[in-house]
Amino acid sequence: MRISYVSGVSLAFVAMIALPAVAGTVTGSFKTGDAAIAKKDFAAIKSRLSAENIDILVEDYNSDQENLDSMIGILDIWLPKKMKFLSGTVSDSQAVLELQGEPYAGTRMIYLARMQRTVDGWLFDGAVPAGFMK
Repeated sequence: MRISYVSGVSLAFVAMIALPAVAGTVTGSFKTGDAAIAKKDFAAIKSRLSAENIDILVEDYNSDQENLDSMIGILDIWLPKKMKFLSGTVSDSQAVLELQGEPYAGTRMIYLARMQRTVDGWLFDGAVPAGFMK
């Protein structure tokens, strides 16, 4: 699919299919990472993150405990609380999960989380808020 804008900018999208075909694998990996965050297990959290996220979240000059504290603080902002999977799409190399969650009590939002397929399985590669829910 190709989308063109009046400004002349165009984007090419990778062919993606509905998530249910591999839902257990992708969402299971996401839940494993979420459980590692809840347990504050530094090695387990790192094992569920893409290399790009590790570069962002882990600093050489910090101790493992400092990196863990920083990582949990940042992931707490990136990821919703009271998460519920709504839907998603998947290609050979990535999946996009649509999540419902609460950034703070009483406010519901939709988030899009990207998972990257690697030789180590599906790894978390980022999340962004996509909009508020009524």
